[in-house]
Amino acid sequence: MLRQTRLSLVTLGAAGLLLAGVAAFNATIDANNLLLDNPLRGDQTGKYVAEMQATPGGIRYSSEERRIKARLAQATHADCYVIGSSQVMVVNRVTLPSLGDRCKETVNLGVSGSALEDTGMFAGLVGAKDTTRFVLLGIDPWSFKLNQDRRWREVEPAFWQGRTAIGLPRRDDLSGGDPETPALFRLLTYAYLDRNWRVLKKEQEDAEDTATRPGEAGSADDYLRFMPDGTLGYPRYMLDRDPLRPLADGSYRIAKPFIDPQAVAEWRTIIGWLQGRGITVMLMVPPYHPTIWACHIQTVCDGLKAAEAAARELAAERKIAVIGGYDPRPFKLTAYDYLDERHLRPESIRRLEPAQNE
Repeated sequence: MLRQTRLSLVTLGAAGLLLAGVAAFNATIDANNLLLDNPLRGDQTGKYVAEMQATPGGIRYSSEERRIKARLAQATHADCYVIGSSQVMVVNRVTLPSLGDRCKETVNLGVSGSALEDTGMFAGLVGAKDTTRFVLLGIDPWSFKLNQDRRWREVEPAFWQGRTAIGLPRRDDLSGGDPETPALFRLLTYAYLDRNWRVLKKEQEDAEDTATRPGEAGSADDYLRFMPDGTLGYPRYMLDRDPLRPLADGSYRIAKPFIDPQAVAEWRTIIGWLQGRGITVMLMVPPYHPTIWACHIQTVCDGLKAAEAAARELAAERKIAVIGGYDPRPFKLTAYDYLDERHLRPESIRRLEPAQNE
């Protein structure tokens, strides 16, 4: 009997040590930022954002985009914000002059692959501020579908904060996290251990790749960077690429069904909430490259047309303006205005202004 008791105690002790090790590793990496200002990591994101805002020429890009932009949203009190995917990450008062007419300060909260869930998070974070007067929302072909990018899990506290502020409904597909599940409990799970291990490996791979990436030595213009207002600064080697080179087919995330009524309903809620706060909302539909609009892949063109139609219908319903359109022809855009099949050069963004095409 005594032997069995000792064995049980040893087993419990070993299990406790194992769980403590798992919790310590998860708390240290904390890929989903479950522990705000985690003392084991230090406030690295806050330091990065502070340096970014204080450096006129921008600082080296970090792939922790959502952490950075969530902190930027919480730390700033601008009157205008830009929310969307990488296609709007160069939009500010300079590249889109009409913002200069209406905004004293513009902060860009765009993140790569931004989906509906990201839009809800950022809209809730900045819409709750009394200083916010205008929000520009980017529209992508995948915008009217649910959970097209799950990287919102990297900033779960901010995600739920923004979503709760708007009053967006709970959804079963948001299984990556739950505001009612204690963070300490999730730190003990194997699922979170696996995620943190993958994130750690990626951070190490990124660090090893930094020194060997072409065009990233020398002045600030030689590497991708975040500017003080949150916009993306492109390096020379990206700006100097041959505009007539072969491009991808533009099919990124475009697949049937193109529109989900539940997603449209959430967009309606987001826009309505912002308007109810006295905030002016505008939608931006960034044009695709002329070769994509040639419709060599019919599904791509059908998806673009469906998403733009949904955006314009929503805009008409909410009585808000739309700038741009997926078809590049009305804006007289050519291959020389693009970095690739989806992204306009910074100096070409102004071509979307109606006055530029009269």
